[in-house]
Order: sequence, then C-alpha cells, then structure tokens
Amino acid sequence: MKLWLFGDSFASPPKKEKSTSVFLRDHESWVTKLPKELGVEFENYAVSGSSVEHSVEFFYDAMPNFKYGDCVIFCMTNTARKKLFDYPEKISNVVAAKRNPDIVSKERLEFLEYYFKYFFNHMVEKRNQVNFIHALDNFSTIIGLKVLLINAFPPTTLQNPHPPRNISVSSGSLYDISIAENINHNNNLCFVPDFRTNHLSPINHEIFLKKLLDFFNHDIPVSLPPEEFVSGIYDLSGYVDDETGNLIKLNEDDIEKFKKIYENRIVR
Repeated sequence: MKLWLFGDSFASPPKKEKSTSVFLRDHESWVTKLPKELGVEFENYAVSGSSVEHSVEFFYDAMPNFKYGDCVIFCMTNTARKKLFDYPEKISNVVAAKRNPDIVSKERLEFLEYYFKYFFNHMVEKRNQVNFIHALDNFSTIIGLKVLLINAFPPTTLQNPHPPRNISVSSGSLYDISIAENINHNNNLCFVPDFRTNHLSPINHEIFLKKLLDFFNHDIPVSLPPEEFVSGIYDLSGYVDDETGNLIKLNEDDIEKFKKIYENRIVR
C-alpha cells in the first residue's frame, strides 16, 4: 500500500529555509510522520502556493501508478489561485508573487495583477473544483482507493446536490486552525511570512496526525474545528527555530525589511 499526498503549503514537505514552510524537525511534522505511523510507502506532490488546477495536474500525472488499496490525501486549496506560469509553481496569486521578488519579475507581477483584476472568474474555478471532486469520487471506486479530501481553506465549492459517495471530506479547514493559533492579529504584520511548518505549531501537528491515523486505521471521519486544537499559542512576528523548537522573535529591522519588500512590489 502507498500513501499519495497532493495540495499546497499545508501539506508540502518541510524545508531547511525560513519561507512559507520553514524546516521543523521531521518527527514533529504530520507530513513526515503519517506514512511512518501507517508503515506505507509515500509520495508527496504538494507544493507551497499551489493552485487547485496545479494539484489536479499532479494527481492525473500520478494516477497511472495508483494501485488497489492505495490511500490518497488531497488538500483542497483556495480557488482564488491560478496556474499561469510553469515556474515557479508556487506563484499562483498576487500575494505569493509579492513575497518572492527574487524570482518574479516586475512584468510577471503586472501580468498577474491585470489577470486577476480583469479575467479571473471565481465561479468558473468553483465549478472546476466541483467537477474534479466528482472525478475523484469515481476514480476512488474504479481504482479502489481510500481517499480523504482535506479542506486546506474554508470550503468554497458550489452547493452540490450530489455530494461524494466514496470519498471522505473533512469538516472545517486547516486555515481556521492556523488562524486560531495566532496571538498577534495586528494587520500591520500581514506582510511578515508565516514561519510555521505547514502553518501549524508542533502540538497541532500531533493533534492533526492523530485524526488522520484514526481515519485510515479506524474509518473515523476527520473533523477540524479549531476548538479541538490548541489556540492562541503562536506569534506571527516570529519563527520556530529548527534546532530548539523555540519561537524566535523577529526584530524591528527584520519587520522593516519585509515591509519594504511588500511596498516595493506594489504596481502603481
């Protein structure tokens, strides 16, 4: 049996860098611990900042390798993202582009802003999401997969008269849990990157991991209400040190650096 994972930064592999998915010790990350606990092979196709359609492309690429009894976790990201460039994959919206001035040219940023302002159709993206969920539901039956659909962000799908019959869909979202962790809701710090691995603190990695193990081992549905996780424990003006696991506060110079990056990336 093999576990396949698709999605965005809520599921992407840990990295040894202070970015959207800063490195956290592997044993604390649900992404690295789940396949070990299940004792299965593992393939992770999740990419930080990925759009729904990009994750779907990865799913179809991997589908010929699926076997009966394999497990799939698909973290459904925000539909307000669009794959417009082959590289970098994580540049799927204007916010992501502004956070990566070293790899996104001013011309590309201008194009993104123009596209989302004049051409992006949120309703079309929602319909595409619903269509994929139906396809995923059918594939799970034909191939014999055990599929869990995790809402990375609050569900944005259209009212569905025919909900999935063969796949399990989480209630709640990882985004709501991530937001509930924060003790600093100062909007002036919205430009400071999130330094938590998969946007969750270590203790909530463990809680989420237990819920996933209960699903795959005992068929217990996955519910993600923030009240079942630990809230108010993280400050977005800092990051978790990869050696000690302690929160390191950003100093004023760091915050000003991030602020200037954002201000300089705004296209007038």
